[in-house]
Amino acid sequence: MKKMKRLVLMACACAVFVIAGCGGNTPDAVALDFLKTLQAGKIDDSYLKANCTEVTAKMFGMFLAMGKDEMAKEMEGVTFSVAETKIDGDTATVTIQTKGGKKGKDAVEESKIHLTNIDGKWMIDIRKEGERKKAATQAAKK
Repeated sequence: MKKMKRLVLMACACAVFVIAGCGGNTPDAVALDFLKTLQAGKIDDSYLKANCTEVTAKMFGMFLAMGKDEMAKEMEGVTFSVAETKIDGDTATVTIQTKGGKKGKDAVEESKIHLTNIDGKWMIDIRKEGERKKAATQAAKK
């Protein structure tokens, strides 16, 4: 009986982790995770490769090599929230609202983060819209 209870508890725990993990592959979750990781100064090549398109990973890699710490300092005290998400097939645009930081606690700005769904995973994609849609179509054909 004790073994059965343990098995049931372990199965429930595994199910919770699997369900929680699935929620992380939405455009909103990926965009927020990217910003928070950038803010914490923890973005590295492996993170970029896992969460960005190849073109984006290369561009951000070069950019961050020149000033990752400065970028994190600029983002100190900033909070992020999703204002809007638009999904169009395998592309998405997440409008992020930022508050606070060096511009003051009441400063509010919005910016857009573009993503492409590649093999079922949402990836940060800084290419122009036409290039993102073309890449998403090519990925879907594979």
